[in-house]
Amino acid sequence: MNLKVPKKTNSFLVWSFNDILTVLLPLWLLCLISEFRYAPIDSFFAAPFYLSGNNWFGTGSFFFSAVLHKGGKYVAVAVAVSSLILFLLSYLKQFARLKPYRKVCLYVALSISACALIISGLKSLSASPCPWSLPQYGGSGSAGKCFPAGHASSGFCLFALYFAFRQLEFKKAWIFLILAFVLGWILGLGRQAQGTHFLSHSFATMFLDWAICALFYRLFFFPKAPIRIRQKPISTLPYCLISAFFLTFIFNLPFFSK
Repeated sequence: MNLKVPKKTNSFLVWSFNDILTVLLPLWLLCLISEFRYAPIDSFFAAPFYLSGNNWFGTGSFFFSAVLHKGGKYVAVAVAVSSLILFLLSYLKQFARLKPYRKVCLYVALSISACALIISGLKSLSASPCPWSLPQYGGSGSAGKCFPAGHASSGFCLFALYFAFRQLEFKKAWIFLILAFVLGWILGLGRQAQGTHFLSHSFATMFLDWAICALFYRLFFFPKAPIRIRQKPISTLPYCLISAFFLTFIFNLPFFSK
């Protein structure tokens, strides 16, 4: 039996073979990792960072604590807030030249926000312990809420930039794909060096953030996609309400929580 790739269609409900691979395959890999996490490979990659007692390579380090842990999250915050500002400015006559980029800016802001909220929500519901809390690493075994890796999401959520520039037909959109991948793993390995996550936690975050950004790409840019953008000017009050809600509920909780 030959497997034929469906032809392109204007219906949002009809998914092509490539669409299924882009969105559903990462979700399947996430489920697989969730089922088999804490396999020997996790301990293998955790071992080089573990010292003795409850001490890890990155424990007490200014670089890991201040630069990677606290500073790393500001990259995603800056991108999302800048995208929201550009989106709002596109409704002003003085910035009419931003109108063609209005939908792309909103896509980036909402995709990054969705990644932050979903990853943060899954972590809060997870009973998975952090490496530092396990007995073999000097812990008591009581802590949880460590899966998937929240901090790595500050890098992987920038997959949204790849899809955004792809939509704008920027020939070097792949640069942002590499940027998100590299930054995500730098932040993920940084937290692993502090004993807060296993390797599988960062892999799960990477696959989930990719799936979220890909799904939002369909919601925004596929023909007859359900998300529509208002074209008429926005009054001052909605401006303030949108900005206040976005900064208070989207970023305050997931990005600035521990």
